[in-house]
Amino acid sequence: MSKTYLSSFLILFSLSGFSQGGLLNTKSSLGLTNVTVVKNELERTPIQYANVKDEDIIFSFTTWEVIDLDERVNFPYLYPTEPSEVTPDRKPLIHYLIEGARTHFELIKNDYESDDDDDILKIMPPFISDNFTEEYESEDFEAILEYKVLKKGIDGDTRIEGLEHFEQAESWKTHLAGLGYEFPEQDWVNYDPLSYEYRELLESKDPRAVEFKKKWELAASSIMPDSDFNTEEFEYTDVRKYVIKGLWYFDRLSTELKYRPIAIGPIALSAEDKTTDDGDASDDFDDSSDQSNDESAINEIELEDETVLLVRGSLVAGAVLKSIDYDYEDEEGFQPAGQITTIDGITINVGANGVIISLDEGSSGLEEEESEESNAVEDTVNDSDKEFTPLFWVFYPDARYVLSNAYAFNQKNMSKPFSFDQLINSRRFSATIYKEANVYQDRDIRDYIRNNSLMQLLESERIKEKIRNKEQDMWSY
Repeated sequence: MSKTYLSSFLILFSLSGFSQGGLLNTKSSLGLTNVTVVKNELERTPIQYANVKDEDIIFSFTTWEVIDLDERVNFPYLYPTEPSEVTPDRKPLIHYLIEGARTHFELIKNDYESDDDDDILKIMPPFISDNFTEEYESEDFEAILEYKVLKKGIDGDTRIEGLEHFEQAESWKTHLAGLGYEFPEQDWVNYDPLSYEYRELLESKDPRAVEFKKKWELAASSIMPDSDFNTEEFEYTDVRKYVIKGLWYFDRLSTELKYRPIAIGPIALSAEDKTTDDGDASDDFDDSSDQSNDESAINEIELEDETVLLVRGSLVAGAVLKSIDYDYEDEEGFQPAGQITTIDGITINVGANGVIISLDEGSSGLEEEESEESNAVEDTVNDSDKEFTPLFWVFYPDARYVLSNAYAFNQKNMSKPFSFDQLINSRRFSATIYKEANVYQDRDIRDYIRNNSLMQLLESERIKEKIRNKEQDMWSY
């Protein structure tokens, strides 16, 4: 009997994703339409904004807000993170933003020629900043979603892969040109990562070095086989927040305070951030670690009491510690037996003649390392430099056509879902102001209230109340 109830429940649950009208009227499973939304012509185009004249705006405020997707009220913007588990018409907001950007690049590639007349309305150029002055290039945008890191290869094996190709050719340009890559007439082409010119950039700490290195990596990823790379991909679950820039203004004609979204962008861990390879451009010519890795080199170890000891090679069990006051080759100056702790928190048990018996890096250090690995997404997104920095910005009016035809799940009435355009314009989300337009170059709240989350939240509420009070001051009773 219990099996019958369970089967009935699973059937009803699976059918709940289908069009309700179609489900009720269908006499055969062959006629089921796997769609929850039946669109009509009136819903295909977004409601046009009213034309507002400058003289009709009594006052206005520009604010930047963060929409935290951990809050339950904001779940419609996050889910579904696994679209394959629901009906095909249900997608998260990030899906439509990415597809709009890709449509934009595809139309540029085809000189804005398309068989679908609506394609021109679906374009959403992704911008680097909310000033909309610089667009992403197609290759740079795709690198956000899929990032390839060249394999370092294994010395001594017979297989050549990744970076070993360039080392063998002694030049990135030579190898890529041999594969048929056509180099553009751009500045980065003149700075081969294995050239003397590129090394000069690194030594002078020129910021172009990192930019040029990424250009070379993108060039390599576009023509070299996937077997030469370790690949990370962006996933919908990587999105943690959205930032939205909007304008509050008091309309003289309608005598009310209104809100107009200007830009929106996702805050997430990019595919590049997810790569396990932490090496950067400066590693190419960084020989500073060679000495510490040389087992014959004499290295210095500093203790908590500022005492400095000498050790040959790496700090491992069996190595011998000696005082810095003696030459390491002398037959005296050995560290006395006992327990010592380095300035890095490593506890060393020393035996006779300064021989290291064992090392203990401490549980706290191990716990921190495990925590960093398990919370890589959260730690990176919550980094002070990236917390409110989206992967890309979209000019909201560009996104309205797509978002008006993209529907979020309505938990109160699943037969009447809301479009994302309706949700955003009606401000059906919970958000916190983190910045407003101000004389200090639109500085962030965190720039003048540091390391105090409570006071930052109160400052956000103060800005919100300032806007509300400004509206109230327009009236007299």
